[in-house]
Amino acid sequence: MKSKKTLFPIGVAFTSLIGVLYATASVILFNNLQQAEERHTRQAVEGVLSAFTQSKKDLSIHIDDWARWNDTYNFVLDRNQDYIDSNLYPAGLLALKLNLVLYVQPSGKIVYGTGFDLNTQKYKSISPAIKPHLVPHSPLVHHTTIESGTVGIVNLPEGLILVGAQPILSSEDKGPIRGSLIFGRYLNAGTIATLSKSTRLPLSVRAIDRADLPADFQAMRNLLSPTNKILVRPLGKNTIAGYALLPDIYGKPAAILRVAIAREIYHQGRTSWYYLTILLAIVAIIFATIIFQLIEKLVASERKWQESEEYRHLVAKASQSIFLVNASTKQIIEANATFENFLGYQSGQLLQLTLFDLVAENQAVIERFILALQVERYFTGEQQYRRQDGIRVDVEINANLITRNGKDVFCIIVHDITKRKQIEQQLQHEAFHDSLTGLANRALFMMRLEQALRLQQQQADYSFAVLFLDLDRFKAINDSLGHMLGDRLLIGIAQRLRAQIRTGDTLARLGGDEFAMVLENCSDPTEMIKRIQLALKLPFRLDGNEIFATTSIGAIANTREYRQPEDLLRDADTAMYRAKAGGKARYEVFDTSMRDRVVALFQLETDLRRAIDNQELHLHYQPIVSLVNQKIVGFEALVRWQHPQRGAISPAEFIPIAEETGLIVPIGWWVLQQACQQMQLWQAQFALNVPFKMSVNFSAPQFTQPQVGKQIIQILQATGLDAKSLQLELTESVLMEHPEAIAALMEELNALGVSLALDDFGTGYSSLSYLQRFPINILKLDRSFVCRIGKCYQSWEIVRATIMLARALDMEVVAEGIETLEQLARLRGLKCKFGQGYFFSQPVDSTAAGELLAQQFDRLVEVVSRKS
Repeated sequence: MKSKKTLFPIGVAFTSLIGVLYATASVILFNNLQQAEERHTRQAVEGVLSAFTQSKKDLSIHIDDWARWNDTYNFVLDRNQDYIDSNLYPAGLLALKLNLVLYVQPSGKIVYGTGFDLNTQKYKSISPAIKPHLVPHSPLVHHTTIESGTVGIVNLPEGLILVGAQPILSSEDKGPIRGSLIFGRYLNAGTIATLSKSTRLPLSVRAIDRADLPADFQAMRNLLSPTNKILVRPLGKNTIAGYALLPDIYGKPAAILRVAIAREIYHQGRTSWYYLTILLAIVAIIFATIIFQLIEKLVASERKWQESEEYRHLVAKASQSIFLVNASTKQIIEANATFENFLGYQSGQLLQLTLFDLVAENQAVIERFILALQVERYFTGEQQYRRQDGIRVDVEINANLITRNGKDVFCIIVHDITKRKQIEQQLQHEAFHDSLTGLANRALFMMRLEQALRLQQQQADYSFAVLFLDLDRFKAINDSLGHMLGDRLLIGIAQRLRAQIRTGDTLARLGGDEFAMVLENCSDPTEMIKRIQLALKLPFRLDGNEIFATTSIGAIANTREYRQPEDLLRDADTAMYRAKAGGKARYEVFDTSMRDRVVALFQLETDLRRAIDNQELHLHYQPIVSLVNQKIVGFEALVRWQHPQRGAISPAEFIPIAEETGLIVPIGWWVLQQACQQMQLWQAQFALNVPFKMSVNFSAPQFTQPQVGKQIIQILQATGLDAKSLQLELTESVLMEHPEAIAALMEELNALGVSLALDDFGTGYSSLSYLQRFPINILKLDRSFVCRIGKCYQSWEIVRATIMLARALDMEVVAEGIETLEQLARLRGLKCKFGQGYFFSQPVDSTAAGELLAQQFDRLVEVVSRKS
């Protein structure tokens, strides 16, 4: 009896201790389960957001391809039906999965727009609710630069719609920006189902302002914020959900995304805890029974229970994969059937292995895991296990250090997370790879550049080189053969480039037709460049078309001066443009002088944009002279720029910049206005019988502007100049672009009385078909032939043949660049009627030109007086 009284408080104390340990363990375990569950859900939400971001990028790429297209650029002005019929047909809209297409002017006015039902494949009216988003300062309409596109959500009464907008430019990325191209896809059940299928996760998206918003969405609406971007909450016993805000095009919350996931981790943990609770209860009952019978047999009874068939039955039948490892020898001493089946082993085979045979990590990693388990007595984390067939599987483990039969044992519970890892890897691959070619994308390329820079700083003998590749004339291929064939060409080029790179090198598609490479352990990229050029020499055969593709390449060989990857890519891009400017299908290796030139050109472009408003531009006039009597019969207007700091800047320096940036158009109209006004003043001042003409250069971009003829007529009317006194000088490049439209416009100008001259004849292509096809009145013989008269027989023959050809076609010839008396005499001998050059006068300002006219006028007055 005394013994029982003594044992009773001991039993109560032990039972209390078990209870406290049980409660503590429950809190720790369920906290860990909750954290693991929330972490898994948060990763799923982040993966879906990444996939949603990728879908936005794909939409932006489609819009960009259409917006930077000459046909689109012209359609905004002429609104031709052929463009709509050829491009906006139902099958095309279905292929692009578009519910909305809008062409909008900068003022917000819709040039053309249509809705489209992807289910019925029929056009539908545009939702009126989209129009408040088409005002001039809306992100969909307002574009400050050619790169200022946007993609985002718009909340309409019909539902959420993902819209993207890009500025409408020509195929050469030149402006001015004529408006905005907008594509839209409704985030309806079908779209969400597609996104859910790609991520393999159940998704829901609801507009944030809907009155019928479910209760869990309403609760999250009040909790989500820019600082709490993702929140996780259980939906019930079997489901947990992650929520995230989706912003609209203005950056404001538009919708709530919900990812609902089965609570497998939580339930599996509870199941494990349930079996462990049963186990602890049995231990407590057996211990209580034995302690009241005989305390001396307590240890023996506990060991007997641990080795009992009931314990083995619980472990063997558990749904979780469980195995035990001897903490000293690392030998596997027990494993249940679930674990054996998971790894593909037969009964008893695992007992021949050690922990090092099972865990597919290097020995150092396994030893750190063992040390952590021995110190902390528990471990939770992710590992890779090796199956019996050698395949590696990803697992999440919960390991504890326990005592069994007087020995330390690792009890490890294993959960298969291979499927989750595959989803994560797929999402990560999509985030860092180009969807069309499978190459690395810009984000991954910049990461590799950054890694190479770090290695170069850490290792003195490490070197690398960078190549920037841009396909030549790809826009022309896209415009002529279509975007589908253009995409297939990009895939073919990517395959050939991939075949050239070495192990360790990085090849990426940066976007459009731009590729880039990081060449490891390379100080001279010349050999790789030659291999690339050789690989692209063979034609691509696509749908019966034989396409030749060349590329302009910019290279950086000396990378040690760089610290930022963005600077490397910028300078490689600069070298590429230098190569393209030199004639395409070439390469250039970057040096600092190129950067200095780019900075100088950028500054010059900035100054040129202000030059007109600041009245820095002015005109000089070079006389056009009759070679018969050396009398002035007209002037050629030539623009000059007097920079406030740099002084006079040569036209050869700023005209190419004006043509490249599109500034040549406003400058050209200003020149025409000023020249016509000056000629009208001279005609009013000098009442001459000679038909004077003002000759003005007209650029290709200016000639292809809408309503050109109307603008010329308006200038003539505004200045009061007779159309017969105006002569427009065109180059062959003007005639090569849209020849049918150009021919019609030239006929219209000829009918008004405006003369048309073909400038620099004899250079370029100089196709005789131009003379037959277009209503040209005058040929301007290029100075490069005139200056070699008497020095080069071939030049003399070209001059003679040109004058004879013009005479046969009833055209006049103006010989440019006359500088000597011999040149004048020979041209007179060929009966060339007109010329200009330094022999007569350099280009002079309006005052000096007026003085030349005054001198000639005075001489004419004297002659008339003598005759009278």
